[in-house]
Amino acid sequence: GVVTREAVVETARLSDPALADWIAAHVSFPNAMVDRITPRTTRADVAELRRALGVEDAWPVVCEPFTQWVIEDDFPAGRPPWEEVGVQMVDDVVPYELMKLRLLNAGHQALGHFARLLGYEYVHDAAADPDVRELLRRYMQEEARPTLRPVPGIDLDDYIDTLLDRFSNPAIADTVARLCQDASDRIPKWLVPVIV
Repeated sequence: GVVTREAVVETARLSDPALADWIAAHVSFPNAMVDRITPRTTRADVAELRRALGVEDAWPVVCEPFTQWVIEDDFPAGRPPWEEVGVQMVDDVVPYELMKLRLLNAGHQALGHFARLLGYEYVHDAAADPDVRELLRRYMQEEARPTLRPVPGIDLDDYIDTLLDRFSNPAIADTVARLCQDASDRIPKWLVPVIV
């Protein structure tokens, strides 16, 4: 939301400063956060959809059952009743985003690199390893959690337990290689802030 607002207002300012001022005063750009593990679609996913449901889809989206969508409730002209379909409408999305980044995303980095060194191919296999699971739980509880603000409506102990279960879901078949991909971008964004 913040980035989009800046881009739209400044682009408008290049051609019409009055329009830019109007947008800044009358248009909202609510921040949002979505949390759902969605690995890359494989040929096996395409074949399974065809076999199970008779549906031809060249790029089905495979995802976990868990979903969380949080949107700042800043709509001056009204909005659809998204809360009726499970969207959390909040005043400030930042605590939810930090929770996701520092627990899920940074947790993926912790799991991924150790899992790679241990020879695991799939996240669910690594997450089932008692030593890796203990590493993740301790990272989340002892390192990441103390850096978080209170997250309204979220029990962080339950969220951590749910994350460990999500990482252990074999139906997702998420790969350790995917978690390790782009680590030079991911570690500074997600893990270093916890360390700092």
